Amino acid sequence: MKRFLSLLTALLLCAALVIPALGATYPAGIDEALPRVDDGASLLMSVPREALDARARELSLQYRFDLVIVTRRGLGGKTPMDYADDCFNDGGYGWRDEESDNIRSGYGMLLLIDMQGRDIWISTKGDEGRAIFPDSRVNRIYEAIRPQMSSGDYSGAFTRFLDEAEARLEDYRGRDNTTAERTTIEGLYPAGIDESLSRVVDDALLLKPDEAEALEAALRSLIAKYRMDAVVVTREGLEGQSAMDYADDFFDYKGYGWREEPSGDITTGSGVLLLVEMEQEQTWVSGKGYGMDVFPDGVCVQLCDAIEPELTDGQYYAAFLTWLDGIEGLLAPYGGVYGSHSGENDNDYYNYDDYDYRPSVYFSTPVFVLFLVVGLITALAVVSSMKKKLNTIRQAAAAHSYQQRFDLTERQDIFLYSTTTSTKLPDDPPPSSGSSSGGHISSSGSSHSGGGGSFGGGHTSSSGSSHGGGGGKF
Repeated sequence: MKRFLSLLTALLLCAALVIPALGATYPAGIDEALPRVDDGASLLMSVPREALDARARELSLQYRFDLVIVTRRGLGGKTPMDYADDCFNDGGYGWRDEESDNIRSGYGMLLLIDMQGRDIWISTKGDEGRAIFPDSRVNRIYEAIRPQMSSGDYSGAFTRFLDEAEARLEDYRGRDNTTAERTTIEGLYPAGIDESLSRVVDDALLLKPDEAEALEAALRSLIAKYRMDAVVVTREGLEGQSAMDYADDFFDYKGYGWREEPSGDITTGSGVLLLVEMEQEQTWVSGKGYGMDVFPDGVCVQLCDAIEPELTDGQYYAAFLTWLDGIEGLLAPYGGVYGSHSGENDNDYYNYDDYDYRPSVYFSTPVFVLFLVVGLITALAVVSSMKKKLNTIRQAAAAHSYQQRFDLTERQDIFLYSTTTSTKLPDDPPPSSGSSSGGHISSSGSSHSGGGGSFGGGHTSSSGSSHGGGGGKF
C-alpha cells in the first residue's frame, strides 16, 4: 500500500509540473512574477540577493533580453546542460516580443551553479540569445566568474556575470549595423592597397585585442608578399542582404583590393575576403580580380568547409589562421606574378587544374637531346638481352629426339565468341557553378567568385527549444 501511495504521489507531482507547462501562457516581455535570482543553494544573504535580483530584472527590461541566475545543491541526476535548459524552458523564463503559449519561444541567458557537483553552466536560448552570446562568448563569461566562484565570492561572481552580460548587450544593441555604403569617389583607390583600411574588421567582437592585432599583421604580410588583398570581416546580422551580396559590396564599396596603379574605377582591384556572420552562422569567401583565378567558386566553398569545425567550437582565431594558411597555400605557386593576363611573363603563371596549382613545364633543347640519347642506349641494351634469351634453337643429332606419339590426356572447353549490344549514353551534364570557376556580377558591376558554408554549435533541449551554452567546473 505504501509503495502504491508513493507511486501515486510521484505521478501527481509530475502532473503538477507538466500540466501547467502545457497550458501556460507566457506574457510579452518577461514574466514579472518570476525571480531573476533563484538561490536554491542559499549562497547569498537576503540583501545582496535582492540587489542582484533587482539589477538582473532591470537589465532584462532595458535590453529586452532575460537574464537569470539559478543555484542548486544537486541536479537530480541531470547534467548541468540539461538542467539549465529545462529550468529555462519549464520555468517560463525568456523575453518574448508578444504573448505566446509556445514553450519554445523566448530568448535570454541563464547562469546555473550546482554546488554539489561544483559545476557552472550558462545556457542561452533562442536565435537572438545565441547570436548575442555565441558559445565562445559564453565560455569567456565562464572563465571570468570561475575564480570568484572557486574562492567563495559568490556575490562577486554573480555581479561579474551581470557586468559581462550588460557590456555585451550594450555593445550589441548600440552598434551601428549599417551596411557598406554604395558610393565611390573618383581617384579614391591608390596603387597597391589602401593602407588606411583595416584588414580585420571584427564587428562581431569574436577576437581578443591581441588576436586581432596579430591577425592584422599576418594579413598585411601576406598582402605585401603576394600583391593580393586579404580581408577578414565578422558581423552579427546583414540587414536583409545575403552573405554573398554583403561580402561583395563590402569589398567593392569600402575600397579594398590590390591595384597595380591608381584608379577611380570601383571594379578594379584583386583580393579575397572572408565573411563570418554570427546571427545565421554562415560564412562566405569572395574573390575579385586575379583573386577569381586563385579562388574560384569551388575553392571558396572548400575554404569555408575547412574552418567550419573551429568556428563551431568557438575557436575563431584558430579558424582565421586556418583560412590564412589555406589562401597562402593557394597563392604560393603564383609567387606574386600574374603576368599571363597581360601577355607578359607567361612562364611565371601557374595553371589551374581541379583546384591544384602546379608549376609550368619549361622546354630545354640540350636536356631533351641528353635524355633522348640515354633512352636509346638503354633501349638497345634491353632489346639485346631479350634477343639472347630467345635464341633456343639447336640442331638435332638423331631422329629419336622427335616426338614419336601423341596422347590426348586432357580435354577443355573454351568459350571463343560473344555478341555485345552497345547503347550510347547521354552526355554528362555540365558541371555546376560550385565546382567550376563560376563567378557573378555584384551591384557595383564588379566580377566576383565566391562560395560559402555554415557552422554552429547549439543543441535542442527536451522541450524542442534551441539552446547554446558552455561552462565547466569551479
